[in-house]
Amino acid sequence: MGKPAVHVITRDDVVDVVGRYADCLDRRDFAAFQELFTEDLVAEYAGGDPVTGRDGIVGFVQRVALADLTQHFLVPNVVECDGATASVSFHGVAVAVTGERAVVRGLTYTAQLVARPDGAQIRGIQQQALWSTELDVKQNPGALFAGGAPR
Repeated sequence: MGKPAVHVITRDDVVDVVGRYADCLDRRDFAAFQELFTEDLVAEYAGGDPVTGRDGIVGFVQRVALADLTQHFLVPNVVECDGATASVSFHGVAVAVTGERAVVRGLTYTAQLVARPDGAQIRGIQQQALWSTELDVKQNPGALFAGGAPR
């Protein structure tokens, strides 16, 4: 038996990982979120102390569950693939809604990815918070169009 084939990271792999990152956070699927990272991950968020490993990143991001809901809009801007590694810079807007208040943050990220037999995982990620604001909001506004009342 030979070694498993090494996956070559493509731009689509990187875009998929960035999309899953946002989706897993917003759905609070921390098991799937953990799978996006390598065991030796090093993450730095908005100037805080580095977070290491898969368990460390999940423990750190689980605080999103304190909000009633979140939405992360992440857009990969520059993707560079070099066979078994890749790097990406992406901009984002993160919204956290609790009650009738929303905190909205403008963010930038850089991440380094490595190939795995079934795709790519993040080995390093750095986030910077550029700006923040708070807004009054109504949750579930679609109910207004369906004849219901917002909560």
